[in-house]
Amino acid sequence: MKLKTFLIKILIVLTLMVIFILNLPFKRNNKYTLISINRGENAKEIAIKLKDRGIILNEVLFYIYLKLSGSEKKLKSGTYIFKRPLTMIQVKNLLEKGGNFFVKITIKEGENFFEIAQKVSSIKYLRAKDFKKYYSHTEFLKGITNEAKNLEGYLFPDTYKFSTEVTSITLIKTMVENFKKRVLPVIKNRTNKKLSLHQIVTLASLIEKETPLLSEKRIISSIFYNRLEKGMRLQCDPTVIYAKILAGLKNEKKIFKRDLKINSPYNTYFIKGLPPGPICNPGLGSIIAACNPAKTNYLYFVSKNNGHHFFSSNLREHIKAVNKYQRKRKKQDY
Repeated sequence: MKLKTFLIKILIVLTLMVIFILNLPFKRNNKYTLISINRGENAKEIAIKLKDRGIILNEVLFYIYLKLSGSEKKLKSGTYIFKRPLTMIQVKNLLEKGGNFFVKITIKEGENFFEIAQKVSSIKYLRAKDFKKYYSHTEFLKGITNEAKNLEGYLFPDTYKFSTEVTSITLIKTMVENFKKRVLPVIKNRTNKKLSLHQIVTLASLIEKETPLLSEKRIISSIFYNRLEKGMRLQCDPTVIYAKILAGLKNEKKIFKRDLKINSPYNTYFIKGLPPGPICNPGLGSIIAACNPAKTNYLYFVSKNNGHHFFSSNLREHIKAVNKYQRKRKKQDY
């Protein structure tokens, strides 16, 4: 009888000790610690990883706690940030909710696919490093267009929040879905039906690269429409830059006179009409402008070097404006 009573007391003491340890914040974890829990890792492996990184006091006790509490199969993969000492109970609860550390990716209006790919690959904790290889994977655009030869133009500019475990495929799907949600209603409800959806996105990308000003987008849109109707070349400088990017040429952001003769379907100094696809990912303002051009008789525009443009309806006016606003700029040579 005494032995039984003694054993009960020992059991009670051990139970109280376990409860105390489970509720005791492990003070070794006193700074920000990032830990990735991978898909397929079991509770025992997770417990060892947490112990090795100083998140919990004892991996065996934590594993037994997970097993007895029924949480062994409830732990979720993801990236976790531990900002302060936590009890084993708090750690378990956190792991059941899922990763709490996310990466923000901001796609700016006018960024092209390759700039986005570079941005994705440069993010320290993000594992999606193969983004660039999906440039020509138009299967992501099913239900949007069958004219596109690549994804350029369809990755909607916005700020996105992802787990560090996200794949490039999920990144692209999310951006394209955002395009569907934000852009398709605008294009489908347009009054001007002269261009297809793909052509609208292409034109919007040209507008985006020519001006960030909402007040000028519809005017520049009208100039491109007017030139298309007259069979004039669009002569959009950013298309030359994109042609150079695709050709892998150095100094791709500079345009020389020789570049205007580059034999590329994207070079609107070389070809007539629109290029075969967008040259960047336009924002909603440029999409709206491409759908609803202003009514003007303008055919030319030139930068005033202050963010604004001067618009002309004939070549003589345009040449005068070029001489006025561009004469101080250093001319680029061969």
